[in-house]
Amino acid sequence: MKELASQSNILIVESRFRYEQLRSTANTLEEYARRDSAIINSQKKTNLFITLALSLVIILSGLLYYLYHINRNRNRILEQEVATRTAELTETNESLMLANAELEEFAHISSHDLKEPIRNINSFSSLIERRISSITNEELLDYLSIIRFNAGQMQLLVNAVYEFVHINKEDILVGIVNVSEVVEDVRRVLQSTIQDCSGEVVLKDHPETVISNRGMLFLILRNLLENGLKYNRSDRPRVEISVECVGNVDHWEIRDNGLGIAPQYHQRIFELFKRLHNREEFQGSGLGLSITRKVVNRLGGEIGIISEEGHGSVFWFRLPANNRT
Repeated sequence: MKELASQSNILIVESRFRYEQLRSTANTLEEYARRDSAIINSQKKTNLFITLALSLVIILSGLLYYLYHINRNRNRILEQEVATRTAELTETNESLMLANAELEEFAHISSHDLKEPIRNINSFSSLIERRISSITNEELLDYLSIIRFNAGQMQLLVNAVYEFVHINKEDILVGIVNVSEVVEDVRRVLQSTIQDCSGEVVLKDHPETVISNRGMLFLILRNLLENGLKYNRSDRPRVEISVECVGNVDHWEIRDNGLGIAPQYHQRIFELFKRLHNREEFQGSGLGLSITRKVVNRLGGEIGIISEEGHGSVFWFRLPANNRT
């Protein structure tokens, strides 16, 4: 009996010991589980932080690239604007320098050309004054004729100077211009010149209307028609006008049966105060064709001449008509 009780106690002690071992093992495993869970949670937090950090880096990188791209485009636009402004300033400066040089030449030559008729007027007026008691009527008429000629020359020059100076100041307003009407207006202005030389002005092939500035077109035609009638030794001077519209350009031709011009002078005649004949033979300011070229250029066109000495001339000019429908 005692042996059984002893064995029973031993079994109880062993059972308790094993229970404690199992519980200790279970606690250890539970502790490991908690620790692993904490580690896993920590790793998850770390991974989440890394993911958020990477996302932020990607977003910031994209934003920085976008801002860089915008800034680069803005800089490119600014550079283009600066280059354009620089080119405009350079062009304006060159135009001003050219205009200044032209103005200096203009002032020099015009003052020189004005001196001659003034000197002649003073000279012959003084001659009349000194000889008033002994001068014959025929001599007086000759002197007065010379004075009147020089006064007329001065008037021509003053009018031409005024026109030349004011060309660049005129506003260019284009509209529909009736070709027949503007040619008829020029005929009326040149009526005395046409009658004096027994000449004729003929309007040939032409459209009914063109798109241009009426006042400037009138000035061009007046100068070219007067030129064709004046520099002409024919018994019946004849000037023909024709117009052809090609696309957005009006092609004008002014053909005369006058003296003609040698090829080496084709550019010179458009220069300031350049004359091929003396004033006694053909009165004029020496500015007519210069004014004409300036007006044509102001309208965005070009002008030239086809001519040989002794075979008449064809003055041509082309004007843009971009508003034609």
